[in-house]
Amino acid sequence: MSYDDNPYYNPEKHGLVKVTEHELAEASYSFDILAVWKGAAGYYLATDSGCSCPTPFEDYEGVADMTGPLTVEQAIEESSNLKRTAYNPTYDIVGFNQFIAAIRASETVALPMDNGS
Repeated sequence: MSYDDNPYYNPEKHGLVKVTEHELAEASYSFDILAVWKGAAGYYLATDSGCSCPTPFEDYEGVADMTGPLTVEQAIEESSNLKRTAYNPTYDIVGFNQFIAAIRASETVALPMDNGS
């Protein structure tokens, strides 16, 4: 998948808005990202990890490769489960709480109108 079509960098091409993301592990020339997007059908979650070479979510072609659609409560529950089973579940608890707060706050944010593209 090209950078232009990558849902992480260009979510609008997939009818999504990126809500928030959280690093599940301390980044050391690598990434371990849990991200949440919002679409017309609900919330979508995805994780991706790797060294500094690959582009995050480069193998994702769209919502079919993500978990969802979910309600806001399901998105929070699934995110919490992923955090609990992460390599270091105690890493950045404050940041994870902010991540959960961002998901909750997004409930009241309207999606941009589809521009037909």
